[in-house]
Amino acid sequence: MSLTTYCDSVHHSISTLYNSSIPILEDIVLDGKLFSPSDPDSSNIPEEWSKIELTCITPSNSENRFYSCIDDLLSINSVKKGVLPRSYYLVDTNYFSEDSNKPDDIIKLNKLCDFIDKLSTLAHYHDSRNSDDDYKLVFIKNNENGKSISAILNIILTKDLINIEDFDYSILDFFSDPSSKNTPHYHEKVGIFRNTIVEFVCENKVSFQDVIKNWNDFNKLYLDNLSTYLNNFSFHKARKEIAEAEANFAEKLSKITSDIAGKILSIPVSMAATIAIFKLNNIIEISFATLGVLITSIFMHLILINQYKQLNRVIHAKDLVFKPFENDEKTYPQELHADVQEALTSLNKNQKFTRFTLKCLITITWIPSITSIILLSYSAIKSLS
Repeated sequence: MSLTTYCDSVHHSISTLYNSSIPILEDIVLDGKLFSPSDPDSSNIPEEWSKIELTCITPSNSENRFYSCIDDLLSINSVKKGVLPRSYYLVDTNYFSEDSNKPDDIIKLNKLCDFIDKLSTLAHYHDSRNSDDDYKLVFIKNNENGKSISAILNIILTKDLINIEDFDYSILDFFSDPSSKNTPHYHEKVGIFRNTIVEFVCENKVSFQDVIKNWNDFNKLYLDNLSTYLNNFSFHKARKEIAEAEANFAEKLSKITSDIAGKILSIPVSMAATIAIFKLNNIIEISFATLGVLITSIFMHLILINQYKQLNRVIHAKDLVFKPFENDEKTYPQELHADVQEALTSLNKNQKFTRFTLKCLITITWIPSITSIILLSYSAIKSLS
């Protein structure tokens, strides 16, 4: 690098670098005279000069250094892990990492690094044992037979990866967002994503570069797998709801008759009282006995009518619960449709039997009263004659 115009600020900066303990300037040529920081006889540079030529030593012992081009930058280990150096300079584009205006390639590179970083958080583990230059993401899928399949993505970056258009990895943004952990099925979605990586890589025998280039295809496969899981989840959830509803309403129907089991014993008692009326000769005794039987019948009738109304409420509630299943039965698998029909058939039989039982009991409960009234009328007519 050469300058032909003297400037105090430039001179001060060059003097500072020249006297620095860190070897940055290798040689300085001031007005044709060579000065070297390593030469004891060149401890200071002149205060004034008209022309200067500099030979600089660029940093090379860390990743914060000069890179000839973006391909050179892509080859370093930290970028493979999704982390750009804090300070770097690209020679071919004259770009420094702290410049406010970023070239398109750098913007895309930042996006690629963000992708790698977020993808690595979902990997089961990272493998960098073989070489410092290798960085691999390992995903494992456990099969139902107890065996596992693994997909290894060797992170090798090339410039064509940063030029891929329509690269939408919003699903990784979702997984990396801490608030997403509170959403339904979060852990299941992570598991499906990992399994889809294994499926996509192993079945298609693709590399990391291929995954990025065909990310839209992978994303579609993931969404299909997720949809299959959610549909199966809805299927099992619906079956569970049907089973619970069937058991619940069957219990309520059974409770309607069991609640009056003790009370209906008054019906045979009333019948026994009616038989005893035959042995009575006094019209007054017959009248009181008939009144007692009549009160019992009225009491039982009111109880049975209340149970009948309760039955109608249970049937109405059952219809409300099963109506959504009946309306959507065409969208359900055949197995679930059969479960709905079986539950409805069983419950309908139970409700018909319960309704028939209550109607019979309502009728039977009046038989002792009717019989007693007939006997009372017969006795009254007989006494008058």
